[in-house]
Amino acid sequence: MKYDEYLAAGYPIGSGVVEGACRHLVKDRLKRTVMRWLPSGAQAMLDPRATYLNGEWNAFWKFHTGLIGSGDTILNYSELGMASPEQSAAPDFKERTMKIAVIGIGNVGSVLGRRWVEAGHEVFFGVRDVIKAEAIAEAKAAGAALALVSDAAARAEVVVLAVPWKAAVGTVFALGDLSGKILLDCTNPLTADLTGLEVGTTTSGGEQVAAAAKGARVVKIFNTTGAGNMADPQYGGTVVTMLYAGDDTDAKTVAARLATDLGFEPIDLGPLSAARLLEPFALVWITLAYRGGLGTNFALNVVRRPA
Repeated sequence: MKYDEYLAAGYPIGSGVVEGACRHLVKDRLKRTVMRWLPSGAQAMLDPRATYLNGEWNAFWKFHTGLIGSGDTILNYSELGMASPEQSAAPDFKERTMKIAVIGIGNVGSVLGRRWVEAGHEVFFGVRDVIKAEAIAEAKAAGAALALVSDAAARAEVVVLAVPWKAAVGTVFALGDLSGKILLDCTNPLTADLTGLEVGTTTSGGEQVAAAAKGARVVKIFNTTGAGNMADPQYGGTVVTMLYAGDDTDAKTVAARLATDLGFEPIDLGPLSAARLLEPFALVWITLAYRGGLGTNFALNVVRRPA
């Protein structure tokens, strides 16, 4: 049973103080902010109630005591609405819909989130203030869910860091446990006047993000061009190049797939240390756009000579 179906059926959330608190959150705050229910507490309350209604206490007990897949237990995973361990482990990155947390709803984050929703992915905008009118409007316009940054990251398979550089490392810490998750770093360590980088040559912003995001599989991507090109990466018959770098092969496969979903041609630049090249390259685009008089309707591309 899904949580919205549970509420629609009129079943109680809890009792006493718990019920009162939950009713306030679900009926008032969540309805006003068009949020989906993300906190694990709702599921913790829903599971026993749903189990009581369908009578599957044996399966419930085995699942929550870790007996599934222990050899002496044979369960029908499809009947329980669960993926088998073999299915869960299969890295089917090229076809299936992905759950993506976009952290930050500025120019880049808002466009990426909207475009991925259009491509069929499930997107959560992670923000610090879920009742802020701007955040609510942005999520509604994009067709995305809205959540606190830690809740969005917990629900997602892919976390996209699209915040200003000054907030990047602090935001990573606020995301919580990122072990095993794919983290796409879209930031650039720009100086305040956009004329230089705060780090470079011997390290990079991408490497500093990776150091803060313990256990995450970090890919540097979506940092070398403007939001306008993310909204529309087509110039006549020419597709815009999207360079990326990372150390994890599967994470880079996902990053390339998500770039392709937006219409880019992804090109692998190598390990995450290549972010030391990508971030200065981003500064080239920024300089041409804002000081060189080109505006934002241009792209820097890899062009191949016909064979």
